Amino acid sequence: MSGADDEELDEADLEALEALEALLAPVDLPKFPETMPADCPLDSALDAHGEVYRIVKTDPPAAEDFLTFFELGNDIPPGRECECHGLSLFRDSSEQRPMLINSRT
Repeated sequence: MSGADDEELDEADLEALEALEALLAPVDLPKFPETMPADCPLDSALDAHGEVYRIVKTDPPAAEDFLTFFELGNDIPPGRECECHGLSLFRDSSEQRPMLINSRT
């Protein structure tokens, strides 16, 4: 984070952000599951390989931290079937910082 960003966050925000970042864990993922809907994965999807990061609820991460929107039993909006069978992942832990900050507002 740049110095300007530091000035926008108070001490409580920084402590909360540090606590959330402590929950970030790198994971190695398998290939796309065969159970995905027809026409999935999307053409824009990348093969699941290498080190990635995910925002999780537990430390260390548990299997439940890697359930898809679909596996959690949520209603799937029309046209979003592929997205709901995937996970939000990041190549670098710093990519998650804006999401962590915005989740507190």
